[in-house]
Amino acid sequence: MIDRQEFADELTLRECIRKVIKIVLEKRQKEDEQVLLEENTLRKIIRKLISEETEAVQRQSTVERDIAEVLEQIVLPELFPKKKEGELQDKKGAYEKLEEPERRRGFFAGFLAFFKHKFEEYDAIGDSESGTAGLSEPIEEAIEVDIDDSSEEDDLMVPLEQDVEPEPEEFLEPVRPPESETAEYKHGYQQGIKSAERVIKQSLEVYQGYVKAGDIDNAQIFRDWLLINIGLHMYHKEKEITGSFPELPPEFAAEIEKFRTEEEYSPEEELELEPEEELPPGEEPIEGEEEFDVEL
Repeated sequence: MIDRQEFADELTLRECIRKVIKIVLEKRQKEDEQVLLEENTLRKIIRKLISEETEAVQRQSTVERDIAEVLEQIVLPELFPKKKEGELQDKKGAYEKLEEPERRRGFFAGFLAFFKHKFEEYDAIGDSESGTAGLSEPIEEAIEVDIDDSSEEDDLMVPLEQDVEPEPEEFLEPVRPPESETAEYKHGYQQGIKSAERVIKQSLEVYQGYVKAGDIDNAQIFRDWLLINIGLHMYHKEKEITGSFPELPPEFAAEIEKFRTEEEYSPEEELELEPEEELPPGEEPIEGEEEFDVEL
């Protein structure tokens, strides 16, 4: 026969066990919910990163495509036109027409200087057409002003505001060849400017599209790498003509130096490398040998 006290103790024990089980299950459920919440948050972050990376790659590919199109369809046909079917003789471009190396050297510098100047001028003053839109349009609505001749304040004279002449827009100084250069160089420099004037409009339109869209990073990428690619084409064309690479214009060399890394190709490959230190007699270099600085 079961004792009443033992039965009550048994019920109390079971109730305690139920409460413990309930507490454990609730704690486990909260932990599972927290894990699920963290996983969902992590998934959102990963999706966002993937989306941003995808958009960045798409924008980068768009810039690369725009640079290639401007080069192939606009700039290179001006500098080095390709021979068309049915033509008996190759048509020389603006760069190839200059037979004197000194003139081509000036053309190289003048063409790139003018291109860079126009991009900097746009950055300095913006799009003048869109920036002043509506300011010069005539005012169609008439402004009616009621003048009361019987006013008691007729004897008061109100000074008229003096017309203030607007300050002229500040433009960058025009591109000019260095005075210290030769006449042949200056002639080529001017020819480079004239050639660049024929193709700058389309190039600027692409650049303006990025700027107006607020995509400043890709606008800079387009500008810088377009200039570098144009310079590299003239650089290698001179190698084809004369058999040796030309001297780089200082401004173009600075652009190359700005973006050059160990992995990237550089037209400065012709520069002499520092001679390696000679090993003592009888010693040979070991493949894969690395030097480490060890402090004792």
